[in-house]
Amino acid sequence: MKINSQLSKEYFDLGIESFENSNFVKAEQYFRLSLKYYPGRISILDNLSASLIKLNKYDEAQKLISYILSVSENNPITHLNNGNIYLKLHKLDDALSEFLLTKTLNPNYPEAFNNYAFVLQRLGHYEQAIVEYDNAINLNNDYVEAMYNKTHCLIQLNKYSEAILLIEKALKINNRYDDLYLTYINLKQLLCEWNEFERSTDKLLYLINSNVKVSSVFCLLSLYDDPDLHLKETIKYSNLEFPIDNSLGPISFSKNNKVKIGYFSADFHNHATAYLIAQLFELHDKNRFEIHAFSYGPNKQDKMRKRIETSVDYFHEVSILSDTQIAQLSRTHNIDISIDLKGYTFGCRPGIFSKITAPIQVNYLGYPGSLGAQYFDYIIADHILIPENAAQFYTEKIVYLPNSYQVNDSTKSISNVVPNKEKENLPLNCFVFCCFNNVYKILPNIFSIWMEILKHVDNSVLWLLEENPVTINNLIYQANLNGISSERLIFAKREKLEYHLSRHQLADLFLDTFPYNAHTTSSDALWAGLPVLTCIGNSFASRVTSSLLTAINIPELITDNFINYKNKAIELALDPDKLLKIKKRIINNRMIKPLFDCLLFTNHLEKAYLEMYQTYIESKPKRNIIIK
Repeated sequence: MKINSQLSKEYFDLGIESFENSNFVKAEQYFRLSLKYYPGRISILDNLSASLIKLNKYDEAQKLISYILSVSENNPITHLNNGNIYLKLHKLDDALSEFLLTKTLNPNYPEAFNNYAFVLQRLGHYEQAIVEYDNAINLNNDYVEAMYNKTHCLIQLNKYSEAILLIEKALKINNRYDDLYLTYINLKQLLCEWNEFERSTDKLLYLINSNVKVSSVFCLLSLYDDPDLHLKETIKYSNLEFPIDNSLGPISFSKNNKVKIGYFSADFHNHATAYLIAQLFELHDKNRFEIHAFSYGPNKQDKMRKRIETSVDYFHEVSILSDTQIAQLSRTHNIDISIDLKGYTFGCRPGIFSKITAPIQVNYLGYPGSLGAQYFDYIIADHILIPENAAQFYTEKIVYLPNSYQVNDSTKSISNVVPNKEKENLPLNCFVFCCFNNVYKILPNIFSIWMEILKHVDNSVLWLLEENPVTINNLIYQANLNGISSERLIFAKREKLEYHLSRHQLADLFLDTFPYNAHTTSSDALWAGLPVLTCIGNSFASRVTSSLLTAINIPELITDNFINYKNKAIELALDPDKLLKIKKRIINNRMIKPLFDCLLFTNHLEKAYLEMYQTYIESKPKRNIIIK
């Protein structure tokens, strides 16, 4: 066919338009048509490559890029595309090299600096990444993507005030850029800056309903007690970013002598998840189960990491491997059931599971909700966490454990150091309400209720975790607006876990947040003997503390609305005998009720694994599983 440059350009322009509108299927079609009328044109090949990458067709894209580089070795766009493939494959060192070469070949190419910075960010080099993002923004003052990425570096460095100024600038340029407004609200949460908070969350819902993409689905859990919204957004996110990938072919099954369980996480070190789950690895029945841990997070050789390494049969350090390589490794070891302990939390890698790591894939512990992906077969829960009439909000089949879904380490140590109020800046003769949750969970409505409680309980204080000075000042400002003086808010410095557990005895009542409850923080308080008052909601995240309180048999601390929550807090503060009886029951129940019985939990979880396994090998349809 003769070259028809005009027809080729028309299709090329349609391809560019489709690409800019995120219609990558159409973009691929138009670029192929454009190429048909102008074979071998580099600009068409580069854009076709970019479209294939967006469609996760990495093998095709790499073949195309290899051809382009054979005829145009120093083309910066081609090297950028090559770097993007390495980034998608989690080959970060290769991606870094390609982006470095790209910006060397074209020092005026803002995308090269942005992508180079993004890899540095992924590697945890936040200060260096900020320098490169600034280079990108200096080349393009309206570069919203670079501003958005730089914002997340600033957040990691706790530079929230700088971050919020930058994101406000980005919003003036493009207020419909994916995730930008959600990140803005999340920053407001981290700073407890609540002016027009309700209006902002209403606007976010409007943007979501207008099909602005939300990839930080985790942030929605702390804003809305709406499991239907959570499910819809996770389905959209998983379909767009992590669709099922059959490139490894159908998974084969060969019956092993033992059922092989693979736990996947970035948190096999001193981390809240590890503190919960470490004893489970030690108690697994190694005669019936072969336990593998796949670690793709930072290789921190701390005490917890070493404990986990010695408690599993096989510990796989896979942080430098691509998603495909990790999934292939899991298949090589014939893993029967793989457990995703991260979901969509910080440091997660859902792409591993989109490749299918095992015949059975399970969502557990890390993410409080459905992952919205059809390749996850089960979610582990309990009847408080997910009532049977709420199963519609989960794409996974539900495994109902008989007590709480949350595993707990019954060997967790509490420091022998006796804490004192003077050291913690607490008044000697006062009632201490506390909440040791991360500050983003504190929303203005629950804070206002806390202030009402303080008004009704004379000589009481609220003890919170210390955050950055701006957040502290904003909380004090909000307290003053509610008629509460600044000395009634006390801030606790972050301490090592053993001492932190010990100082819980200085508090009288833990006030839970809503809609995102305390999770590990609740079990920490109960383990230390501190009552936790909660308000149960509709979503997974708003029902966790209720699950824990039910398992330790203290249901009277579960309320079902804010009025009862407030009244119960005041009642307990004004009735020391009643509160003391609850404390004594918690201390007694720790050892006789199921919440902290890790051996009992392990037995129940293993029954669930065996039932999943049996259902699979008998080719029965997946169904909800109830363990008794």
